[in-house]
Amino acid sequence: MDKHDSDVEQRQAEVDQLKAQMQGAQWNLDQTVVHAPADGYVTNLALRKGARAASPPSSPAMAFIDTSETIIGVEIAQIGARYVQPGQPIEVTFKFAPGTIYTGKVESVLQAIATGQTQTSGSASRRRR
Repeated sequence: MDKHDSDVEQRQAEVDQLKAQMQGAQWNLDQTVVHAPADGYVTNLALRKGARAASPPSSPAMAFIDTSETIIGVEIAQIGARYVQPGQPIEVTFKFAPGTIYTGKVESVLQAIATGQTQTSGSASRRRR
């Protein structure tokens, strides 16, 4: 093996080492990006430029609100509730977003006691005259 082959091998080793350093730097850079696990939004953000998020974190870096599946509970009068069935399509509007119509489907219908209704106690009530 002559000096030329030795120089080529040395340069190739340096190239390989620099490629490994670049891969390590790219991995470190990729770790600085925070990806949302679903559609939603962040509240109570505690990340700032230069801050480090530990793994596992001693305190959360943010609170994430998942909006990919939102469940809304509504109270429907008994007379209308008999027509509501799971799987039906729905449209919902809110006062805070006038003109915006949200769509979805009925997930389930809960049989619940309306507010103010007397709980069953087992004792009969008597009317006084």
